[in-house]
Amino acid sequence: MPGSKIPLVLDNYRFRTSTLLFPADWKPTHVRWLLKDPYGKTVYWKDSQLDMVRQVGSGYEGAYHYTDWEVSENSGFMQIPAFAQEGEWKLQAQFYDVFIGFKVHKDTETLYSIPVQRESFMDDLNAPIYLIIPIPLLEDVPVSIDFPLFVALFLVLILFILWMLIVKVLLVRRFEHGK
Repeated sequence: MPGSKIPLVLDNYRFRTSTLLFPADWKPTHVRWLLKDPYGKTVYWKDSQLDMVRQVGSGYEGAYHYTDWEVSENSGFMQIPAFAQEGEWKLQAQFYDVFIGFKVHKDTETLYSIPVQRESFMDDLNAPIYLIIPIPLLEDVPVSIDFPLFVALFLVLILFILWMLIVKVLLVRRFEHGK
């Protein structure tokens, strides 16, 4: 249901990377947590540096050199967004390293499949709204807005506009009576 918390925790998680022939495999240093809707569209992500990275094995499989890694990370949690579509949502971990500010050598693993069902509008009130803002020539920026905070700010804006209109009407009346 919308607002459900998904833990962003890896506890001694193991995965394998591989390169062709040469044993110069890359070392994962970061993780990007990807939240995907039932249609596979990424609705939000969160980047984090891995807390612990340890090489636990390596070898060859045919022409490929592989390295087995064990990683640990605790990035808190992510929530299913407000007004979420029903179906199987997925949380994926995309492991990567950074070279001169660029993300290279990405490896993505699906960690969880989360069934989402719509129950009531009240569930949406406890869930965030996720937006991805495209920035030309740069990487897109994910934005998370607390839905209750959004509603409160919207109501404050409406009250401010009403207050401005009332003040304007009172000033116009005072000015007209003064003539």
